[in-house]
Amino acid sequence: MESTRVELQFTAPLTAITAAVVGVILNLALFLGYHVLWSQGFAGRFDWQSALIALAAAEVVVRFKCPGADAARPAPGRLGRFLGEIPAGVPRQRIT
Repeated sequence: MESTRVELQFTAPLTAITAAVVGVILNLALFLGYHVLWSQGFAGRFDWQSALIALAAAEVVVRFKCPGADAARPAPGRLGRFLGEIPAGVPRQRIT
């Protein structure tokens, strides 16, 4: 992959595709954010509960450095270390 970095015939299309994908993801995030936070349009009320949930989720992702797909299985040194710090005598309850 590194050997194709200097060849414009490979890098130009991949750069354009990457920019298009990033644009679509950003557009989708703004579209969904608008419809979740202002469900009745800008003239309606701002949904603070949804905003707080989104901020809490962003904090968890940043604090535990969850890398998307690997978030399901805790890696040593991340969430695994956090769970290992819970004292053995404290029962771990399931969230239902």
